Amino acid sequence: TDPLVILHSPYKGDGFWRFVSGKVKIIATIKDANLAWYKVEWSKAGIYTLLKDMTSSEENEKQIAEWDVTNYADGEYTLKITARDMDGNETVDEAFINTGAPDLLKTVTGLRRPREICLDAQNRLYVAEYYDNCVKKMDLYGGVVEIGNGKIKGPRGVLVDAEGNIFVSDSGNHQIRKFNAAGVLVASIGKGNITDPRGLAMDMQGNLYSANRYKNDVRVFNSSGVFTGSIGTGYLRLPEDTAYAGGRLYVTDTTHSELDIFNGKTLVMTIGGDASTKLRRPKTIYANANGDVLIADTNTTGYHGRVVKFDKYGNEVYSFKDIPEFTKKNTYYFGDPCGITVDILGNLYVSDTTKNRVLVFGKSLPPLAMAPV
Repeated sequence: TDPLVILHSPYKGDGFWRFVSGKVKIIATIKDANLAWYKVEWSKAGIYTLLKDMTSSEENEKQIAEWDVTNYADGEYTLKITARDMDGNETVDEAFINTGAPDLLKTVTGLRRPREICLDAQNRLYVAEYYDNCVKKMDLYGGVVEIGNGKIKGPRGVLVDAEGNIFVSDSGNHQIRKFNAAGVLVASIGKGNITDPRGLAMDMQGNLYSANRYKNDVRVFNSSGVFTGSIGTGYLRLPEDTAYAGGRLYVTDTTHSELDIFNGKTLVMTIGGDASTKLRRPKTIYANANGDVLIADTNTTGYHGRVVKFDKYGNEVYSFKDIPEFTKKNTYYFGDPCGITVDILGNLYVSDTTKNRVLVFGKSLPPLAMAPV
């Protein structure tokens, strides 16, 4: 049989998931009972350079090389692992990588202190408008519908489920509001069980998770809106956001400057922490099924933020901020990034609260036909 080769990190995704910076840890599995050798290479325009010479040892989901792209020119690269057995059978796994900064595709304005954001299945954008006390449903081409006017106060989190229902963290009224796809209020969740709700997440069973900021935990409600318990009690301090992906719950802990990852109610992994320089004041998160996460991170004063990407092993893969490439290309910088999401094309959306805008980065916007309002 052919050798088994799996490149686990960096993640082989599209759009923003392809970007890397600094020293990139390459993690892979390479197995074959009769392995002759494997090697790691990178290429630019089809010209390959050896990153790790041939070695015959099997690897099981471990770091096999480090790739320092700090001084690489902006552009597209290929990272390739090749393994050969004693019979001459070869297996290749590769990832397409980008360095530098993605292009700014769109600046969404007309907002007042936008907080968290999300996208629905048709790629329509939802923005929690903190000052305007509503959620704006937008299509990036001028279409806007306001949801929740007169019914919510100080919305911070927003989530859209598979049926198009819209869940909003109504922080001023200490509850979560549920609107149907037409924008009609159909339920109020958590009254008396939640205080200043922030970021929302939902699992495959329809359980709803909310960062319960000033009670220092995450509150859980079933698909009927009934309170079923808390996660992180006694550990979390001022949680800001939640995400659910791959069977795990992700929570940003702003006091501890960390991202906490739970399997059920058990804390299984922490990225950052008081003694770490990885994160400063993490706010919102986006996680994919592979376990890679994007975090909107600010400094202690809440300004000059960045978007940082970690792989599922907790390694920093990319940091996107006032880096020279970003300034050179777009002359923009983040003020206070408070919302983050990714569309079906891999474009990155960031709500920049203090600058009253949402920035969209990538290669091309989805067509209007995919996202009319």
